[in-house]
Amino acid sequence: MAAQQSADRLASEKRWHDAYFAARLKHSYRISDSIRLRYLSPSGAPLIPLDKLFQSLQNVEGKKILCFGCGDENTTALLALKGALIYAFDLSLSAIQVQSQMAKDNGEEQRVMTLCASAEKLPFPDHFFDYIVGTAILHHLPDSIPEAAAEIYRTLKPNGEALFIEPVNRSWLTRAIHKHGLSEVSPGERPLQDSDFDCFHLLFSVHFSYYDFLSRLTDRLPNNLFLKRTLRRIDLTLLKISALQPLGAVTFARMKPIV
Repeated sequence: MAAQQSADRLASEKRWHDAYFAARLKHSYRISDSIRLRYLSPSGAPLIPLDKLFQSLQNVEGKKILCFGCGDENTTALLALKGALIYAFDLSLSAIQVQSQMAKDNGEEQRVMTLCASAEKLPFPDHFFDYIVGTAILHHLPDSIPEAAAEIYRTLKPNGEALFIEPVNRSWLTRAIHKHGLSEVSPGERPLQDSDFDCFHLLFSVHFSYYDFLSRLTDRLPNNLFLKRTLRRIDLTLLKISALQPLGAVTFARMKPIV
């Protein structure tokens, strides 16, 4: 029964994301000069988790990087522009089509290999990747996180790193914030809880950084970049305090294999 429920969830997720990414198709996926400047040469305090991700991936030329459940994120093309060799997979064919076009539009089709695959069974050899990165993907497969963690461990080099950005639910207040801020939710997703990372702690040394407490409250307000940036700076200070970290709605997890 559990196996059938998991298969049904996976099928629902695939259908939802195929339709979602197909609806987001654009004529051009060239990454703007401002985004290139921000992430190809990151500097300053990391106000959002993506800043932290790219600050952690400064020197990646020639490195093999797996973009884990890539969706239509531009992380793949940006890392290719930094000289990395990118392998990007997703369950959704529509997402893979977007990634292939994005690589082409940014002149990096030779550095980006895309394929449809499942997170629970990766088609790569052991100890293949220098880095594995994921942006809001693990919370889409809460029923099979242990299997995904095992595959991440298997395919990552012993001296490699796994870097994941995920929504988390560590207190009643973050539950309220998520309810306020999330607008598009696929059938199987949910913010992760501390217990969802237990399987990672068995395989990796894990360090968490937390983001999005007060700043999340601006998600549905009229666009006010000054207010959001100010609240992000306040969050950066508040969420360094251990007692306040459960209030963070997003985590950046940096994981090194235990060997």
